[in-house]
Amino acid sequence: MKNLPITVALFVAAGWLALPAHGQLSSYVDERGNVVYTNADSPAARKAEAEKNAAAADAKAKAEQASAKQAAADSNALPGALPKSINADVLHQIVQETAQKHDVDPALVSAVISTESNWNTSALSRKGAQGLMQLVPETAQKLGVYNAWDP
Repeated sequence: MKNLPITVALFVAAGWLALPAHGQLSSYVDERGNVVYTNADSPAARKAEAEKNAAAADAKAKAEQASAKQAAADSNALPGALPKSINADVLHQIVQETAQKHDVDPALVSAVISTESNWNTSALSRKGAQGLMQLVPETAQKLGVYNAWDP
């Protein structure tokens, strides 16, 4: 009777060790018709995943191109926008005069314009900010700016 618990414990342990391992195995049929087991995705699954990723990347690229074309079309027809071809010297002169009038460093104003719109008088952000200084319409109105597109 003393050995019964030990014997039961040994049989339980042996039975537990004999259970099959549950790994992540996949299988596929190769070109010769043989079933191949592997711990990696099958070549067919990898190929399908690659094709899916390529299709998604292609769709994203097409959507970005369409978005860029639409943005270019929109920027050419913005209400109140000035032509993009406004003379750079004229813009720099406006910056100098306005900065001096408001006692602001013209280099700071130029840096903000470079960062915000890259000197594009017709710039429009996704959030609706407009013009050289990228003023949001509500802010422009509070500041008394009636046409954010006008430098």
